[in-house]
Amino acid sequence: MNFDITPGHYVYKDQLTLSFPKGVSATLFTFSQSPVSIDDPTFGKVPVFTQKNMVATTTLTTNNGKGAKNAPIIIGWQGCAKAGLCYPPEKIKTTVDIAVTRK
Repeated sequence: MNFDITPGHYVYKDQLTLSFPKGVSATLFTFSQSPVSIDDPTFGKVPVFTQKNMVATTTLTTNNGKGAKNAPIIIGWQGCAKAGLCYPPEKIKTTVDIAVTRK
């Protein structure tokens, strides 16, 4: 997932979520950038991403080892402007194809 973060804004690391159907598993996110710690007025000391571009990567697999076409997923995130205006949690629905797991 590619996040283009507007200058003067940040995205909460702990608010990045991925929801998927039963029978699908995901690895923990890895990130192209390191988060920075801020003292947020709402959540206290939290890790955030402030970089212009940040990529979050995970691997999805099916629990039965078979592939899946058009598996529905929901990507969630939340962030704020450094000036103090926060936006509500955002969600987007999409689908992905999951490749067959090779052993």
